[in-house]
Parts: sequence; C-alpha cells; structure tokens
Amino acid sequence: MAYIIEKITENHWKINFTTSAAHWMKLLESDAGKTKHKLERFAQEEFEKFAEDCERIILSESAFHMEQMKLDKPLVFSIKAELSPKVILGQYKNLKVFVKEDSYTEADKRESALMELLIQGSGFGDVTAMIEKMIQQMTEEYASRLSQEGLSLEQFYKMTGSSLTDLMKQFQPAAERRVKGRLVLYAVAKAEGIKVSPEELDYELKRLSALYLMPADQIRKLLAGSEGRKLKQDILINKTMRYLMDQNEFAVSAEAGVVK
Repeated sequence: MAYIIEKITENHWKINFTTSAAHWMKLLESDAGKTKHKLERFAQEEFEKFAEDCERIILSESAFHMEQMKLDKPLVFSIKAELSPKVILGQYKNLKVFVKEDSYTEADKRESALMELLIQGSGFGDVTAMIEKMIQQMTEEYASRLSQEGLSLEQFYKMTGSSLTDLMKQFQPAAERRVKGRLVLYAVAKAEGIKVSPEELDYELKRLSALYLMPADQIRKLLAGSEGRKLKQDILINKTMRYLMDQNEFAVSAEAGVVK
C-alpha cells in the first residue's frame, strides 16, 4: 500500500492511499462480508498504520472517500486528517535538572521539573486550538467531579462568585502544559524510535479489563480506530517519560529547573 500526502494547510492533510488491482481483487475474495464493510475495515487498518508512523499526532480524521474502485484498476481512497502542530525539539538528554529539596524524593515533581525544561527548550507551531480543546476537557472533568459531590457548575459559580470564564482562565496554564508536554514527548518518541510493543498493549488492555470488569477482547473492540490509537499514544507518552527520566540527571537545589 502506497500513499501520497496533499497538504491542504500546514496541519490539514489529504492522504491518498493506493493498492494494486491484484491486491484489490484479493481483498474482495479474502473473506465473507459486504464489499462496503471490507473497504471500511481495510481503509481503517491502512490509516492506522499511517498514523502510527506519522511524525505528528492525528487529532481527527474524516471518513474515507473512494477515489477509484473499478476492479481492473488500482484501488484508490483518501482520508482527510487534522494533525498536531510541528515541534522543534531542544536538548532532551544529558540534562542536569535541579529540583527543590523538599520535593526531590517525589517522582512526579522530578517529572514536572524535567517537563518544564523540555517545554521551555522546544519550539511549537500554533497550539491555540489544542489548548482551547484541552481547557474544555478540563472544565468537563471538573464538572464531573463536582457532580459526584452533589454540586453543579452553576452552584459552584454562585458559591465562589466566579464564572465559566474565570474557571477557563484558571485552567489555561495547566492546559498549555498538558498540550505542549504531550507534543514534546511524542516528538521525542519519534526521534528515538520508541514504540509500543504488542505485550505492552496487551498489558494495558488486561488492566482496563480488570478495571471495568469487561473481557479484554470486548475492550479491544471498543478501542478500535481512533480510541485505540489514543490508548497507544498514552502508553507511548508514559514510556517516553520513563525513558527521559533515565536519560537525565537530577540534583537538589534551592532553585528548581536550572540546567548546567
């Protein structure tokens, strides 16, 4: 399967996939089922391969569009996708990261200090839309937590004298760190050739199976397509963070985040 990328804009691409007429015929004869369902499954599988190899994160994609499906000619279909902005990595290995003494033994604080340095040392394209989406997600998560305590957002606003605008402004710095941190870690994973192994994916599926009391095969079906891709990205991001923790040195200092 070959593909050609048409850049509509810097972050919006049209990917044209082509397979030979022989492969096209073999696909139709491979198993039972309607041609439409076979094509949908095949297109999704090929797009997932593209997404896994892509240097940037796929944020969203369209349904596939058949460009050519005559039986005596190569099969051609296209998918339009929105990609994350470009990241220009700074130094990310062999850093000396200074962490405040009172938080030195806390792994999450060391991760946070390292991540701040990685973000500061990297360059980013326009991440405004991604940050806005993250703020919306964080607001919804907060509303859900309030709901578990028997409160609505409206009640929260009245109690605190705040508004939705105030809450979103409060989430803005953390949302920016989340977005840029994820982009940096994904870029490092691509630069270092870090991948998710089948064993790592199976382990996570079993963990989710135990958490939600559902068979692993059912979890796998629910995570087909973009949801499964996001799960793999989450595993990749965490694996890359562990890699970077091993590649950098940490020391105690009165000031956090200093590099020497």
